[in-house]
Amino acid sequence: MAEAKRFRLTVPAEDVSVLRWIEAQQNQSYSIRQLIRDAIRRNGYADVTCSEVEQLPRRGRPPKDEDVEEAYEQKPKTTTMEEDVQPRWETQPPKAPPRQSDDDGFVDPSAFF
Repeated sequence: MAEAKRFRLTVPAEDVSVLRWIEAQQNQSYSIRQLIRDAIRRNGYADVTCSEVEQLPRRGRPPKDEDVEEAYEQKPKTTTMEEDVQPRWETQPPKAPPRQSDDDGFVDPSAFF
């Protein structure tokens, strides 16, 4: 079997998340190798310390200050000509057939079917 290479990993005591993750691994060497393989699949053999970072969009409800600002900044909705044209059934409700009452003044239920 080929000789294995050893590497030294230093983690500051303040990096609690990394230390907690390392302690949770049953095989630290294998776990780190898997992470490296995933990084190679995604980014190739690039230096991960030099990769570009993009901020994720904000999640959840905006803070109260932004709610108030957005209410004042809302612009009236502009529509295109195609959006102004609506099908006839959306602008005018369909007319119901006239109800005809019987001799007794009540509507025959079979007229609904």
